[in-house]
Parts: sequence; structure tokens; C-alpha cells
Amino acid sequence: MATNNIKKSAHAILCVTVAIGFATSIAIAQQETDTIFLRQGIAIGAQKLKKKGEQWQFWYQNTDGTRIKTRLLTSLVDSISRAQIAEKAKKSGTPKINPASEVEVESPWQTTLALGFNLGNVLVFNAPSGGNKSTFSLSSSIDASLGYQKEGHRFQMSHELHYLFGVQKEGTAPNKPLQRANDDLNTFHDVSVGFGKKNRWSFNLIAKTSTAIFTIYDGNYFKDVTGMGKTLGWLSPYDITLSPGIKYQPNRYLKVSISPYSVRLFGVKNQDIANTGFYTQDPDGDGIYDQFEFTRLGAEVNVWYDRKIKQWLQMQYRIGISSNYFENIAKNGLLDGLFITRLKLFKDCFLMHRATLKGDFSQPSFKPFYSQTILLAYAKTFGQ
Repeated sequence: MATNNIKKSAHAILCVTVAIGFATSIAIAQQETDTIFLRQGIAIGAQKLKKKGEQWQFWYQNTDGTRIKTRLLTSLVDSISRAQIAEKAKKSGTPKINPASEVEVESPWQTTLALGFNLGNVLVFNAPSGGNKSTFSLSSSIDASLGYQKEGHRFQMSHELHYLFGVQKEGTAPNKPLQRANDDLNTFHDVSVGFGKKNRWSFNLIAKTSTAIFTIYDGNYFKDVTGMGKTLGWLSPYDITLSPGIKYQPNRYLKVSISPYSVRLFGVKNQDIANTGFYTQDPDGDGIYDQFEFTRLGAEVNVWYDRKIKQWLQMQYRIGISSNYFENIAKNGLLDGLFITRLKLFKDCFLMHRATLKGDFSQPSFKPFYSQTILLAYAKTFGQ
């Protein structure tokens, strides 16, 4: 009798187990299965896919039918195809989207490159008033950036390079050589470590450099036409500003950095250019000028604003203001600004307005220098 009861109990337990297993299998089969595409081209079916920090957590079915819970680094993932998105597209009759482009995993590295070009010519013959006139000008620019910002990480950095080169020529006669209009190479570097809620605050170090590339002679010529020698060249002069401080980023568009102390390293590599007396002071008895100067600039504020509006308007603005409290806070310091605005014409082609603003507060009457150039530009962003 006892044996029969045991057999009945075992049979009941077996039936319940099979029923539970069958129900579980049906539930698993009905669950939406996402697809993870690895960078090596491998596809993995995933259920209950969730992102936790820098990892994707999910369940997958092994070759023997067992379900295994695992995690995968986001850096190994190329894209993700959500089953829910695909099912909605199927029901609505919309075309099927390529799984590899449905959900892109953003790279922590981002690179941008913009090339600008502008050609101008004025030619006047037999004017009713005045003489004949012929001018030629060519401007080109390079704007490149490399940034690193990983979600959830405190460390960030950005590096920028901005170069504007322009030439001009008056008249068509061969004895009228080309002249330099612009030859300005500037770089901007920001390295920071975040703290506080959402890393909106960070300790940072800003480095700004500027110099020319080509050797230029008196009169802004590329050769010694006047016999007065060189006036400009590579690292002659060069200007480096270092500004440690605290940065605040309230949103993804605006960044403000405040540095209580900054220094300026200024030098002229070529002694002949230094001896012109344009860049450094106090020559010795032989008329030899110093090739290096170290200046304490005091406090500095840097503001940069980057924004894209519906892919047709791009803004990239930089401005820095320094104040030298070591001498006179109101009458010493520098103003340095770069403003780039791009208006989209068609794919990757923009009409670009490029303006610079510079000023020296130590001058008796503050008159900032402003220059602008309008160019046709090709701009591309990588890493999005």
C-alpha cells in the first residue's frame, strides 16, 4: 500500500515538473529575442537585455538547450537589433531596417575634420575713373579635433587644431610676388578629471599654442624682395599658455573653465627674427635680443560652445579672457576668440564663416583686432 502511494506521489511530481518545464519553454520561446552584433561580425541572440555600466547583461541559449546568464563589455559590441523595434516595423508595414544600423554603440573617441577653401579675383580694365586694377587672393583652412569621453568615466580630454592660410597678389606683372595674408596655426588642449554629481564639475588643465608655419620676409613676402630679411617663421615666434583650473559643464553644449593662475611661455626660435625687435625687448650690448620670455598672466576664463541644430547649422565658438592681477587687474590681460559657423549646403558641404577676435588690455585704448573669412568647406565627423 505504501509502495503504491510512493509511486503515485512520484508520478504526480513528475507530471508537475514536466508541466512546469513545458510552460517555461513556452514562456522562453515567447520572449522577445534581441540580436547583438559583435565587431568581429558574430551575431548573438539575447533575452532580457539590459545595460549595466560598461556591460550588457543578458540570457542566451547554449547549444545543448540550456539558458546561461552572462555579461559582455560594450566595447566589444558593434550594434544591437531590438526585436521590439523590428516587430513594430513589421506590423506597421515599414521597410525592414538593417540590423547593423538600428542601435549604434557610440565610441568614446570622436574625430572631426573640416577643410575650407576660398578663391577671389578682381580684374578691372579701362575703368571710367581710376586706373586698371587686378588682385588675386586665396584662403584655405583646416579645423580638426580629437576628443575622448566615455560614459560613466571621470577622465575626459579634447584636442583641437585650427589653421588659416591665405595669400594675395596685386597686379598681373611677374615682378609682383605673392604676399602672405594669413598663416596662423593654433591648437587648443583640455584634459580634465570629473568630480561631483554627473561629473559636471572637473579639475582641468588647458594648454593653448600658436605659431606660423612658413618663413616670411619683410613686406609679408615669401622671398627677400626688400633685402630687409626674415620677419616670421616656424616657431618664430611661438606662444604657449598653460591654465590649470576648474571646469563646469551644465549641458553638452557649454563648458566654462576658470583658472586662478595661468602662465605664458613666449619665444622666438630664429635669432635673426628675434633681432628684429618685433617680439622681445631689452637687447644686450651687441644688439642681441632674448629668445624666450616667461610671463605670469594671473586669472583666466575660457568658454567654449559647440552645438549642431538639425544637421544644417554647426557652431564652434571659443573665447578666452585673462587678467594679470600681478600688475594691474584692470589694465593687463589678453582677449582671444575663435568663432566658426557652418551652414549646410548639401551632404558634408558647408558655407563656413570663420572669425578671430584678439585684444590686449594693456594698450592705452582697447581696440580688439577682428578678422573674418568666408569659405566653402567640407566637414566630416567620425566616431558617432
